[in-house]
Amino acid sequence: GFHLVGGASSCDTHSITASNPDGSAIADVMHRALNHCQLKPEHITAIKAHGTASPLNDDGEAAGVHRVFSEVPPLFSLKSYVGHTLGSCGAIETALLTSCIDAGFIPKSAGFLEADPALGLEPLVSSQSAETGHYMFNFFGFGGNNCSLIIDYRN
Repeated sequence: GFHLVGGASSCDTHSITASNPDGSAIADVMHRALNHCQLKPEHITAIKAHGTASPLNDDGEAAGVHRVFSEVPPLFSLKSYVGHTLGSCGAIETALLTSCIDAGFIPKSAGFLEADPALGLEPLVSSQSAETGHYMFNFFGFGGNNCSLIIDYRN
């Protein structure tokens, strides 16, 4: 089953619509989530990226992920399955992802075709088996509202 280990939330005032593209605020919220849960980056099994496929968000998210993870675990996005849901992405994507993991898999990033070499990240292009462990769920929304949750999954 699942249980919420913890997380962190913050508001980046870099701009009215987005977090700082240097990734500093995104890295900060991920570090704070890990610290709250007394975990290290290497304890994370996979990352659910916010993954909007918009240049400003992708630049900031990739930079933040690289600030936190020296080796990036499997990374994927659910945005292409549900679209931009504004304030409800956290609830919808958490329900969707926990259902997928409970069914035994991590979904691929639907619609993803080609990695941007400048970002240095490659989202999953095929589904993978869900492993027991800690999953980081990232949500980086309008107005710089950043949230990182860590869910523990044990089968």
